[in-house]
Amino acid sequence: MWKAIIRVFAFASLLSTHVIAASEKEAIKKCDIDAFREFTHADKATKLRAIIDFGKCIKTENKSIVGSYLCHVENRVGVMVKGENGTSVILTPPKSEQAFHLNITEVSDERKRQNCAVLTEEFGLEDFIAKYANNCLVNYDVDGPGFSRSSTDGVHTFDSQMSFSLFGNKFVYYYFSNVAVGEAASQSESPFVDRGTCEKIN
Repeated sequence: MWKAIIRVFAFASLLSTHVIAASEKEAIKKCDIDAFREFTHADKATKLRAIIDFGKCIKTENKSIVGSYLCHVENRVGVMVKGENGTSVILTPPKSEQAFHLNITEVSDERKRQNCAVLTEEFGLEDFIAKYANNCLVNYDVDGPGFSRSSTDGVHTFDSQMSFSLFGNKFVYYYFSNVAVGEAASQSESPFVDRGTCEKIN
């Protein structure tokens, strides 16, 4: 049974990824991605200039998201895995985990140039959707509860172990943890989801 529950979590995470991709496509559309794709086969200096200009457009569009936030966890749900058994649980986070700070900062053009200089063959213009593995396209640093990741749009970031999305003042945070429930604890990392709100404080 717990395997089926975990598959639900995996599906939910995948669905969130599709929402993220759709949101990003809209942001890219506003910045006219086609104008930047014209430089796909240009020389490296021209490609780099296109990426810097595209990043400036994204940062201008999303200027209001930069800053510090105080976030509150309103509910937590997960799967406790012990051996071959799993139990779906709804938790009240401990007081120390009911609130956290989130910081979103812009990546400077100079750092983008340095990131791009590492890639000797391709600066990444051919596939913007693959941005999560390409630091050349990073525009923001996102620091949250137990993670520090880079992001193109500043409000979505994820890797194989976590996914954090900020939708206006609402957040969804998928992650794996050995969270304990009373005297019980997962014998291996189990999937959890925190949901709540974030208030910009600076």
